[in-house]
Amino acid sequence: MKWSEVSADAIIPGAGAVTVAPKVENLKPLDTAPVTKQVEPAWKNRSPEPPQEETSRGKILAVVGILALLALLVFGLYYFLGSGGPKPGDANLAQNTNGPSTPTITSDTEMPPQPRKIAQPANTEYYSNNKQNLKGDLLRNFVGFSLYYPKEWKLNGPQESVTAGGRGKFLDISRSTPEGKLKEQMLVSYYPSKGTFNNDADKFPQMVKETNETLKKLLPGYQMVSEGEIKLNGDWRAYEVKFQGGGTSETGEKLVVWGRRLFIPASRLDARNGFEITMLSTSLADEVKSVDDVGVHGELASILYSFEPTQNF
Repeated sequence: MKWSEVSADAIIPGAGAVTVAPKVENLKPLDTAPVTKQVEPAWKNRSPEPPQEETSRGKILAVVGILALLALLVFGLYYFLGSGGPKPGDANLAQNTNGPSTPTITSDTEMPPQPRKIAQPANTEYYSNNKQNLKGDLLRNFVGFSLYYPKEWKLNGPQESVTAGGRGKFLDISRSTPEGKLKEQMLVSYYPSKGTFNNDADKFPQMVKETNETLKKLLPGYQMVSEGEIKLNGDWRAYEVKFQGGGTSETGEKLVVWGRRLFIPASRLDARNGFEITMLSTSLADEVKSVDDVGVHGELASILYSFEPTQNF
């Protein structure tokens, strides 16, 4: 089995040449209509004039009164609707007219979760993504986030894309064995987004296809395990792809690679990019025994939990 330098484009297109995952050689391989009040004419005492004249005059007054009432109703309805007030058929109307109205929240409304205050774990380093020292596609497509990672992990700084149309990465952190064999790794990049999970729904199939095509070139025996929506760190909606690969070397040593890729919209309509997180664990990682353990057990779990998007874009 041999660890080799591979292009990070295989994980994040356009990232350049870095060690991003083990490459094993020679292996086998989701109306209310307004209610018109009936107006009863207010009759007065009859005058001594002939009945025919009184009846005619009464009819004229009644018609004029009804027309005036209808005109008032039409004018009032027009003013009420035209001024931005509640429309017929509206639900959840504000009942309190003495204070500011509360906007109606529907099931399609997407708002970013409230920021969390996470205490720094012991023996960790703090990382905050910012525009300082960024260039190229990373500066143009900046998204802000912060996290904590163990001091024993190796940090590789931001690396912009070196190819047209590629995507660089903001962060690359990993931990290896004393012999230099990968145990766990996290890479953070971006993906073109429309701002919210619902608006990105038509983009996820293409992102999954891209993931499969690039990782097949890197991992022997690559296969996608599952895909679909998940909730991350509370209420962040994300689209997840789980995959695995690996095999057996000529010496009979087995190595399995499990991974997860997350696409996380910023939940803001003005955001042009979302977060792309790729996590890798090998069979050498502590507490990781299957793809379902990646980011759930082991050191990647605490790193992923500390991942916090910011409002800085």
